[in-house]
Parts: sequence; structure tokens; C-alpha cells
Amino acid sequence: MMLPGFIISSMLVIGLAYYMYIPDTELLSSDSVFTSQFKSLCTYLRDIIYSNSAPEVMSRDDGILTKHESIDGVDVLIHSPVNTEGVLHPGIIYFHGGGWISGSTEEYKALTQYISKMSGFVVISVEYRLAPDFPFPTAFEDCLRATLYLLRNPSTFGLLTNQITLAGDDVGGNLALSVSLNITKEEPTLSKYIRLVGMFYPPLQAFDFNLPSYAKNTRQPGQIGKEDIVEQFSLYLFGENNTELVNQMMKNLHTTTEQKNSEMAEILDLNMLPFSFREYSEPGLTKDAGNEQLSRDVSHLILDDRVSPMLTAMQHLENLPYTYFISPEVDPVRDESFMLYAALRELDMNKHEHAYYRGQKHGFLKHFHTNDIAKQAISEFIAHLKKTLLGER
Repeated sequence: MMLPGFIISSMLVIGLAYYMYIPDTELLSSDSVFTSQFKSLCTYLRDIIYSNSAPEVMSRDDGILTKHESIDGVDVLIHSPVNTEGVLHPGIIYFHGGGWISGSTEEYKALTQYISKMSGFVVISVEYRLAPDFPFPTAFEDCLRATLYLLRNPSTFGLLTNQITLAGDDVGGNLALSVSLNITKEEPTLSKYIRLVGMFYPPLQAFDFNLPSYAKNTRQPGQIGKEDIVEQFSLYLFGENNTELVNQMMKNLHTTTEQKNSEMAEILDLNMLPFSFREYSEPGLTKDAGNEQLSRDVSHLILDDRVSPMLTAMQHLENLPYTYFISPEVDPVRDESFMLYAALRELDMNKHEHAYYRGQKHGFLKHFHTNDIAKQAISEFIAHLKKTLLGER
């Protein structure tokens, strides 16, 4: 039964009043009462609104049929071309960004709907649960569960069995790669149906926060920086913004000297980067320092390839499908895509593609309505996707 509109409106007014009551000084603190309590209130209101909607609300917009469904207990938003009922299409399973702590299929609806319209593919956007209320591995498990169900029942959702792509921006790219790796290892008979993994400015590891792109983008007004990424990892992995932990990770002390110089860190070699990227470094950070106790406490998470997928064993990377990276210039996680791409190219130079956009910022694809370069990036991704899946040129 739907809640009366006046009740929902009243709750929103209460939330706004609470927002206005909190002193400005508290709002400025990333771990303030406002941050945790107001975010929880907003999440609660969102859940009420969605829980009081029909499970398969349909709409037709710009030639695309959009509907809400639940797949094996995971809510999804499905976009498909109109007037093609009974026709199977290539599919994109999309994981939205938001640092594991924000974002939703509704927030990303314009982007995923646009990708469906421009490609003619079915796009299924996954509503995974968010930290800190649902810390690791909840987001990963939600995405994995939805993906496995779709791979086992593709025609039910209008998908061609062997033409499925996993893709995502920001942490959605991390989830796309992590899910693909897990299926490659655990469900090899299903993994062959994943033809490509698309990763758009993803954070791919929590091991080293002293890469040049982190040093260059520590914290900038109006754009995401190193501190934001580290705080997001803290909330995702531990369910809280632990100030001391964040400070230690910001200084790169959460890993030991031995770990920093071990084989596991080889993929983070600066020689994998273009020469012009290597000049940036953060003063005071070195490979010759680390907090042994902290490392013992967090290594089981930091080194988990569901968290840091680019650190997985090389044989698992070798078994990945085709990959496609999108990297903007102004982005703290830029270097990770360059490094992983370089490593994958050494394994098979013909399976992997990387598109780099100078002058663009982390998150730029969401602004495709007003950003022509974002539209270009999406078009180039779709063209590559069609070439890889359909042989189009």
C-alpha cells in the first residue's frame, strides 16, 4: 500500500529542518553527526519511497522502455529499446558510482538510459546496497548475485547469451572488474558469456595511495581528491569514517615496507605510467615506512581482490575478457587504470583498450548533457563495444 503523499512530504520537511538546525561548523566535518545521521535519514526516505512503488513500474522515454524489477533479491532498473518485445539484444550490466556510499539507479537513470538509446542494447543498472550501513562485502555480493542470475537467465531479460558486458563508473568499475574476476575463477562456464568489462575512472586498489595521480590530486575544491577516496574506502571496508585510520592510509602507512617492496606490488610500478606522469610525488611519503600492527589489522581486506582487483594473481588477469578503460586527466585514481591497462597489454595486446581524455575530471560522464567530451567518450565506448561484440566497424 502506498504511503500518503502528505506523510512523505512531512518526513522530507523534517529532514530539511534537521539539516538547517545543525551548526555549520559540524557540517564541515566529514565524520560529523550530520554526515552519518542525515545520510541515514535520506537513505531511509529513499527506501520508503521505493518500497511503496510497484515492483515493475514502467515508463517509455525517448524510445527506451524503462522498468524496475527485482533479480534474486536485488533491485535493478532495466532499459530496453521499445517495440522490440521478444527480440534479444546485447546487454550491459551497469554498476553505478558514488564511492560505495552514495548513488542509485535513479540518480544514474539519465546516463544508463542514454547508453541504451545510443547503443540499442539492453542496459540493466544494479541497485546494490551502500556503506556504511552495509559495508564490504555487501555491494560486491549484491552485484555478483544479480550478475550470476542474469548470466543464467539471459533471455528472460531480453539478453543475448554470449553478448554481455559488465561496466561501471567510479567504484562501479571496481565492482565490474571484481565480479568478472570472481566469475572467471568460480564459474568458468558462465564467464565465457561476459565479453567485455568497461571501467570508467575506477579505484582499483587500496594498497598504495602515493601514486603520482594521488599526489597531484590530494584535495581540490569542487572535485574529488585523495582524501575523498581514502574516506570512501574506510566507510566501505570498516563501516565508519575512522579518522586515525584515514590519516594512516593518507600517509601510506597501512602497508609495511616489506609489502610495498614485494611481488604483489609489482603492478603498481611507476614505469607502467607515461613518463610525464611520474614527476609528481607527495613529500614525506616513502616505501621505507609502515605501521606493522595496522597492516596486520587491515591486510586481509586491503589485499582481497574483491577490494583491490588489480592486485589479483596474474593468471586471473590473463583470463579476463576484453576490457575498456576511460580515464580523465584530473583524477586521483587515474594512474591505476594506466597501470592495469599496461599489465593487461603485456598479456594480450589485442584484447584491451584505453581512452584518455585530457582536461576532464573524475565523474565527467554523468555530465554528458552539457559536456560534449563526455558524449564523445560514451560514443567511442559504444563503438568499441559494437566492434567487439558484433564485429561492426
